[in-house]
Amino acid sequence: MKRGMYNDDDDDSGSNRWRKIVCRVSDSHPTIPSFRPFVTMSDFQEQAANTRALSGVLFVQLHPIVQLEDRAKWEQYSVNNSQWIQEGRDYQDRYTTVPDVDGGAMEELMYEFVGAYNTPSPRIFILDETFSPAEETGPGPYYPIWTSSPVLAAPREMTNLNLVSLAVDRPFMEKTYESGMISLGGMTVDEPGDVDSPIVGTNFYAYLLSFAAGEKTPYLGDPMSSLYVPVFDEYDSRTRKIVAMIKSTLNWATYFRNVLTPNALPVRVVLENSCDGAFTYDVSGQEVNYIGKGDLHNSKFDDMVETADFSQWVELEETDHLGFGIHQDLCPYNLRVYPTLELEDDNYSFRPFLITLSVALVFLFSIGMFFVYDRLVERRQKLVMATAMTNLAVVSNLFPKNVRDRVYAAEEEELAAKKAGTKAKLKSFADGTSNHPNERFDVYKTKPIADLFLETTVLFADISGFTAWSSVREPSQVFTLLETVYRAFDKIAE
Repeated sequence: MKRGMYNDDDDDSGSNRWRKIVCRVSDSHPTIPSFRPFVTMSDFQEQAANTRALSGVLFVQLHPIVQLEDRAKWEQYSVNNSQWIQEGRDYQDRYTTVPDVDGGAMEELMYEFVGAYNTPSPRIFILDETFSPAEETGPGPYYPIWTSSPVLAAPREMTNLNLVSLAVDRPFMEKTYESGMISLGGMTVDEPGDVDSPIVGTNFYAYLLSFAAGEKTPYLGDPMSSLYVPVFDEYDSRTRKIVAMIKSTLNWATYFRNVLTPNALPVRVVLENSCDGAFTYDVSGQEVNYIGKGDLHNSKFDDMVETADFSQWVELEETDHLGFGIHQDLCPYNLRVYPTLELEDDNYSFRPFLITLSVALVFLFSIGMFFVYDRLVERRQKLVMATAMTNLAVVSNLFPKNVRDRVYAAEEEELAAKKAGTKAKLKSFADGTSNHPNERFDVYKTKPIADLFLETTVLFADISGFTAWSSVREPSQVFTLLETVYRAFDKIAE
């Protein structure tokens, strides 16, 4: 059997465990060119036990496809090779804990049909409307139960039961046989109960759950489904034929368990297919509680649903002519997840509003501070500019243009020296290499502004009555007079 192209054995997520159902179940029986219905795998119990452990399915069984012309040979073969039943039970006794159950009414029915206790049927049979064994009289093909894991306690072990005769299995087995693809069956439920229940379905499901748990475990009435995997006589899909089928039984609650973190609050899960309707679970932490049939989520959370379509969730890759696919033509599945009131109560608070308000206030405060800062900087720049213009006017009035330019140049040199630091000045002062004698005493004094003129004329003038006049005048009036006189002399000198 060509298995799916997945090898995520270390990933135990819900979707990967679901893939393992298909991959491991499809790998529990090899595809060999010489396969015929008359085959009993010596290591079936070991392979099937690994399949159940890795995929989470509860039950795996092989159904050879027997045509009408081979029926007599098959029935004789099944009688001659029925030792696998006892060998399988011995294997289970060594490695597992098998629930102790009572055969009940089914044991008597099988005794009436077979004629002996704890003996498999030598003929292919069916279960009628009352679940009583009756010989199969149809034309075939037949799908008799053969090797299974776990081997059910007598009389639950129903070797040679033609499974396709059961309405719950027939459409899916026929679809698998027709298409050569894997089929996911519908969801079946029965009355809650334990292994002592007289109801056949309840008894069967409780036995499988008890076997998986290693102790008596009741069946809660939640959905079970089956997976049908074809077995081919060769690998090449262009020429191969289906010669057998593997059916596995799974409990959906298994795949919702251990999905969330241990302390996670409950979410409501609605599992639905088009044939059987919806079933609802509460998944809380690592536990699963079956709520009941129907979509029982709170309509308050309709707009918060998360949906998964199984056609996207379950994928098996087909490579060349070796693989096989999976279809849901009969009963498409989907999964919906809704919040619960407990989850809402835990997450409903004003904290997001308060955080948003705080951020908004900080933002507004920052905008205000930037505005104030901009106004202060603008005001300071205006003051600096006004002061600079006043100083420029004063200097322009006091000094000639060439002197004024040298004053400004000296100031620029002083600023450059301050930026460069005083290290060079201190070094020149310490080693006596300063260019200015006065720098030994004050390294921050600038050069004096003085020029050498070899020939010059000096005018000494006295303003008559200036002392008396200035003593009764405002300082500004005195300054204006002197400035006017000096400017006149400068103009004459030029």
